[in-house]
This record gives sequence, C-alpha cells and structure tokens, in this order.
Amino acid sequence: MSFIVTGYIKQYRYVIITFMTALCCVFYYYMDPAQYLIMPKCPVKLITTLDCPGCGFQRALHALLHGHFSEAIHYNLFLVLAIPITILWWVIFIITNHSKRNSVRTKLVNLNRYIIYFYICCYFIWFAIRNIY
Repeated sequence: MSFIVTGYIKQYRYVIITFMTALCCVFYYYMDPAQYLIMPKCPVKLITTLDCPGCGFQRALHALLHGHFSEAIHYNLFLVLAIPITILWWVIFIITNHSKRNSVRTKLVNLNRYIIYFYICCYFIWFAIRNIY
C-alpha cells in the first residue's frame, strides 16, 4: 500500500508542490502577519537581533499579494527580487526533468546551477547590506 502512495506522490510531485505553493499564497493573502501572533517569528532576529535576508518575508509576501509593491520593497527587497529568479528556476527545473534530449538537459542544468550560485551570492550580499544600513 505504501509503495502505491509513494509512487503516486513521486509521479505528481511537481503538481503537489505547485498546489501547496498556491495554497500558501492564498493563506498569506488573507492572514496579515503583522496582526496575528500565531505567525512564526524569525529565529535569527530573536537570537542575534540582526535582520537576516528573510526577515520581513511574510509581510512582504502579504503586501505583494495585495499589489502593494512599494510596501513589499520596504519590508524585504530581496524577496521582491528573488521571486522572478525562483519562478525561472522552477520552470527550468521542470523543463529539465521532462526533456528527452540530452543537449537541452545539459544546457539547462548548467544554467540552473549558475542561477542558484547567483541567488546564494545575492543572499549573503543582502544580509551584509541590510545590517549595515
């Protein structure tokens, strides 16, 4: 029985991940993180009092979903810049896994690796800039 469930999840994992992401967006559309105490707090900020690159993520996502771009940039600029990169990465990841041609797959895997390196570098640069200013 567990083999059947595992095979089903493996077969539809991209659909499940996309659906769960959409469900989280609906949740953050209706739940304002600034007003509810049940929303998780940043452990880095609680321990070190430094703003990590993810601080303000929930409030920025809520503002973006309501179309308040300047407010979202105020809460977390990194999130606003990272969303297009993340969407591009997800599309490349799906195309790579469904590609039958090896040449296309190799090119997309290399591009995917560079996008991830760029994202990680931006993450640490944003961490430094955010705490200096």
